[in-house]
Amino acid sequence: MIRKLENILKSTKVLLVEDEEDLRFIIQRSIYKYVNSIVEAKNGAEGLEKFLSHDIDLILSDINMQKMSGLKMLKKIREYNSTIPVIFLTAYDTDENILDAINLTNSFLLKKPFEKKQLLTTIQMVMGQQNINEEIIE
Repeated sequence: MIRKLENILKSTKVLLVEDEEDLRFIIQRSIYKYVNSIVEAKNGAEGLEKFLSHDIDLILSDINMQKMSGLKMLKKIREYNSTIPVIFLTAYDTDENILDAINLTNSFLLKKPFEKKQLLTTIQMVMGQQNINEEIIE
């Protein structure tokens, strides 16, 4: 099972949407060895644009950002893709935003600060679950 998850991650194309440049760099450096590729965006508007122009398998996104929040970005993305998994990365957020994030289809929440192992485990869990769902459909 572990080998299968590693293979899933090796083919995963990630969209990383984070407005804090240092944190975006740390996350990118934490996962780049495990995934196929990472497309980066610094806000929700740029994230939406990059989602529409790239073949993305997983989105990692902050919730609170300038120009467009991660929640608004995902609502727009859901107009094009109703199932792509999203892991929201958030530090201090309102209960309303957290509930909105949880209620959006196929979205997960990881509270900042988190360790690299927590992030990788969450990605493996989400992508493993996604793969199980695809196998059931087939």
